Amino acid sequence: MIVKNLIITKKNRKYFAAEDNGYQCKLLIDDRSKNLDIGEHELLVEDISVRSKYGADLIYKLHEEHTEVDIGSVTTLRHYAYNQMLVEECRKLNGRWDKENKAWVFSSLLQDRVEELDDVFNSDLIDIEMTTLSAISKKNDALFTFGIPVCRARDRDSGAKVCDNVALISGKISSGGSRKNWCTEVESGTRFRFKVPQKLFDLHVDDYLSAGEVTFTKL
Repeated sequence: MIVKNLIITKKNRKYFAAEDNGYQCKLLIDDRSKNLDIGEHELLVEDISVRSKYGADLIYKLHEEHTEVDIGSVTTLRHYAYNQMLVEECRKLNGRWDKENKAWVFSSLLQDRVEELDDVFNSDLIDIEMTTLSAISKKNDALFTFGIPVCRARDRDSGAKVCDNVALISGKISSGGSRKNWCTEVESGTRFRFKVPQKLFDLHVDDYLSAGEVTFTKL
């Protein structure tokens, strides 16, 4: 499911001929789309294109939840702080980061999806303590938990530091690896404290516990 601004140029027997950002494409004519007029439309579609080694035949069909809105109508999302999981979800919905207003901007066709993200990632914050049950090494990256950056190295010899709004209670964090493939390293038994949105914690805590690397205590 994606949002597309399509310019419909002609109605044929099975497909509308259309343009997608300058590329020729087709839109399936069915009960949901048959009454669309020639011209520009912002549409919630499914990509049913045929792609082969010889080229791509770009084909879309209206998603079952599609309701057409005015071009340019948007919905937005602000959040507490940077969260890697939220960024990934926003990108899946073709969200754009508005740096000036510090908000994600989406087509209003996706308002229900955006409200679901808002409900989870902006739920009430809880304090947790995380303890590592084994040594953890993150290659060329920080250690993230629930999408929150916990600690980070910058290169092989930089050492590691806790990230914003995270406290190191006990244990050791460091850097390692090679110059090209450096790592953020956390020794077994290291304890961190930080805040997590309650609903995000409830949704994903079992995934972390089943992996066996960390355990959590609510404070």
